[in-house]
Amino acid sequence: MESVSLVGNFTVDVIHVRKRTYRCIGGPPSYGSLVLRDIKDLKVRVFGNYGKPHTDFLNYLLLHGASVKGKKCKNYDMFEIFGIKKKKISIKKLGCALKENPEGDLFIFNGVDNEIKPETIELAKNSGGTVFVDPQGFIRKRKVGPVNLYRNLSFIEQLKNVDYIKVNDTELKVISGSGGTEGIRMLHKMGVKNVLYFSGTKIILSGKDIYIKLNVEKSSEIYDGIGMGDIFNAGFAYGLLKHGVEFAVPLAHAATLKRIDRACLLKAPKIDEVEDDAKKLLKQLTIQSQKSI
Repeated sequence: MESVSLVGNFTVDVIHVRKRTYRCIGGPPSYGSLVLRDIKDLKVRVFGNYGKPHTDFLNYLLLHGASVKGKKCKNYDMFEIFGIKKKKISIKKLGCALKENPEGDLFIFNGVDNEIKPETIELAKNSGGTVFVDPQGFIRKRKVGPVNLYRNLSFIEQLKNVDYIKVNDTELKVISGSGGTEGIRMLHKMGVKNVLYFSGTKIILSGKDIYIKLNVEKSSEIYDGIGMGDIFNAGFAYGLLKHGVEFAVPLAHAATLKRIDRACLLKAPKIDEVEDDAKKLLKQLTIQSQKSI
């Protein structure tokens, strides 16, 4: 049985949006494991630490096919988020650093505040697995207060072990020093095999032998935007394992759109709910065989 391992801590998020304030279980493994729940031929493992507020949620995940390999900590990660799509974000509490080494077939490294040692990426790659990285947690300074990004040289050293990295323009500039096409080229030079790049109204996958582009429309239905990237990551991982990279991009995007008008965890669909939507998006995909864009 194939497996997906989600690496990163659970959080509690205090969200301020649309003149409302609400508290929600969060963190990348929360959204990712919900997307991948109840898949009979897929083993879902979460390597992430958690706190007392997460107990009931973890019991739910266990009932729906996801096992949690992290540990319960007195201190758990807590964020305060203002505005749609995290226009302002602060770290209120720091959780435990991750010490357990993950195992599996496909790894999604998606931390929140540098709780993952970059060297863990190399261990995952050496185990024979496929490594997917969302760099947000690796480039956040590990301290309470407003989130600050920095160029993490220990993380950059691990890019040679990364099969897929997903970046927006801000992350691309922090990591590579450049944006757009030049930033993507720099990531390839650093050793990344495939770059998933989000910019405006397009999603690009740039690989050694393939270039994929999906034009997307900006939605006016976004409620809070929290967790959309985490949902994309899980959808992409499933698509990659079960269908191949060409279907993974539209499947991941379809997953983010399915319940975009809902708050926090309520926006996470089951992956089998979006496959028909993905097939429609597949018709809009531009695919080329080329070594650079």
